[in-house]
Amino acid sequence: MYGFKGKLAELLFDYQPCEGTQLQHFLGNIFKEEFLHRIFEKYKLENLIRFRNNFDAQKHKHIFVYGLLGFVCKYQAPEKMNQFIVNNFLTGTEHLIPGFDRNKDFLAQCNYFASLVYKSTVTEQTIKTEDEKFKTVILVDKLQISDFTSTSYCYSRKKALKEALKTLAESVSKEYENNPIVQKIRDERQKAEEKEKQNLRTEREKIRLQKLRDKKAEKSEKQKRAATIAKMKDTARRQAKQAAKQHRERMEEIQFKKAAAEARMSGKKRRHLDDKKK
Repeated sequence: MYGFKGKLAELLFDYQPCEGTQLQHFLGNIFKEEFLHRIFEKYKLENLIRFRNNFDAQKHKHIFVYGLLGFVCKYQAPEKMNQFIVNNFLTGTEHLIPGFDRNKDFLAQCNYFASLVYKSTVTEQTIKTEDEKFKTVILVDKLQISDFTSTSYCYSRKKALKEALKTLAESVSKEYENNPIVQKIRDERQKAEEKEKQNLRTEREKIRLQKLRDKKAEKSEKQKRAATIAKMKDTARRQAKQAAKQHRERMEEIQFKKAAAEARMSGKKRRHLDDKKK
């Protein structure tokens, strides 16, 4: 677990150059239980884990995720592990958000992101317009980030801070996405995916060609068997025809010899044989 955290911290240090305290906050945010529960669900670890009957696995999902991370750290190649970290821990900007409750203290969140982008904090100014409305302007070093006008002071301030937070978060996200190391790993991942797809297409083509060869061989084998059977039947037919011919010839020869013998026989003997038949 700690080995994996070290690898992630090393990668995060290259991704997000900042002070050590901020890196520590990032690591803390990354390993929050809600992040670890997502990995538990994503990789369907409930189908792989083993535990005693009296152990409540649903309350200890993070323990099994730490086991998975330790396995990845020990057995995955460095480039594969970097892709695993980027895909599961560094994609998006949620790890940059501090640990305060979301959508409650918008000013604190704006100050946090402004410190990352501009190394400063935001200031808010609210003025009352001529039509009795409130206009709130959010500034960072005199640079206007957002503004909103409403009949309610609280609503005007809330909406202006929300818009400022959205703008500042997008700035951090763009800086993160444009990081050359992030782009490099993304390109490597795309190349790996494309290579895997190409290998899959090649394997499917091999299977298709093999099926065609097998089908052709089976057809050829059937044709050979049919030809052999036809040849055997023809041979048997010829042999039967030849045997019948020989039988007829023997019978004709017997009849001829019998007729010749009768022709040579004397009248007295012929009458004797006829009387004997009677």
